[in-house]
Amino acid sequence: MNPAAGLKPWIPGLQVWYGLYTRSWWAFVPGRPDRLIEAASPEHLVQRLLPLAGRQAMRSRW
Repeated sequence: MNPAAGLKPWIPGLQVWYGLYTRSWWAFVPGRPDRLIEAASPEHLVQRLLPLAGRQAMRSRW
């Protein structure tokens, strides 16, 4: 399991995968707007997703 997958409880609908041809880590974040995020490593992907996890948590509270 990669570290980015641990963010699924905070980002509903999060999908994470490794692109065999791009050799990048990817995340699909559903929302308004949907987001497709690319990173060189799982750790970099987590860094890019953490700000979104905070926003998603705030939305789910209200």
